[in-house]
Amino acid sequence: MNLKKWFFLFWTTIVVGIVGQCVVQIIWFAQGDSNLSSINLGSIIAIITVGSTFSVFSQMGFFAYLTLNYIGRGFFKTQLSWQIVQWFLIVVVFVDLIIIPQLVFQPESLPYIRYAFFPIILFIISMIAAVIKSRLTKWTAFTPALFFLFVGTSLEVVPALRLDDFNQLIYMAVPILFCNVYQILILHKLLNNESNAVSS
Repeated sequence: MNLKKWFFLFWTTIVVGIVGQCVVQIIWFAQGDSNLSSINLGSIIAIITVGSTFSVFSQMGFFAYLTLNYIGRGFFKTQLSWQIVQWFLIVVVFVDLIIIPQLVFQPESLPYIRYAFFPIILFIISMIAAVIKSRLTKWTAFTPALFFLFVGTSLEVVPALRLDDFNQLIYMAVPILFCNVYQILILHKLLNNESNAVSS
């Protein structure tokens, strides 16, 4: 990827992050928790700033995964072995997203449904995006795309998860997920070679 394409990815991802933050405000407005009814310059600047910040955070995670994927493909002798490791980590993270918050915040409460909602929704969205990615490139793209979107996004929103506040989780997760999905779906177009994409 040359500098021109990297700049394109950088600035378009920032735009996606801002759009994601606008979606958050719409969600809050539907719940009656947003100040969209009184939009001013300050609120617009805040939306742009927060959306841009989360987009940069997402890009850091994306390039970290590209590095991890490169190392993983070189370390394991077969592509299947690396994909098995990724599926194992997906399962571990899925279970941890439910059990750890339950044990930390509500250890005496039996139902896990409250903390199961986020990983289930995130997994479904990640699955859909991974299927689209595999159809745009090749079937081997499915597991890496799913791994990045589910595990990567989960790690990126850990600061919000630690607050045990669903609104704060939405505040951070939506723009980051928007950016992650955008990056994973556009990468092969920027590389102009499917075999060199993260999916390979």
